[in-house]
Amino acid sequence: MKLLKFIETKYDKLTTIKNKLCGMLKVYNLLNLECTLLKSKIDHYMVSLSIEEDKKKENPINKRTVEEAEQIVNYFKNELKTMDEELSFDTWDKNVELYVILKYIFDLWGCATK
Repeated sequence: MKLLKFIETKYDKLTTIKNKLCGMLKVYNLLNLECTLLKSKIDHYMVSLSIEEDKKKENPINKRTVEEAEQIVNYFKNELKTMDEELSFDTWDKNVELYVILKYIFDLWGCATK
């Protein structure tokens, strides 16, 4: 499998290597030749690509710190208190609707202010 080693050394990107190996596998299938080594290498590169994509998804830069989360929760707690004090619940409008949704979220997640 000199061709396999050549592809792995010539190309750097995992997607390129996997695509080239898939092309080789198609040729093997057309010729009715069995190549388990090639199939296992393709599986290996597919798993490697999947791991690489998962690492990109779980980028720690995008995650908030505990302090930032507490600031967000406290901000909405204060907004909920303000709305509770200022709203007139005699009529149903968008502000009352927002209050009810916010109150529901806080009650659901155990962040109620009362």
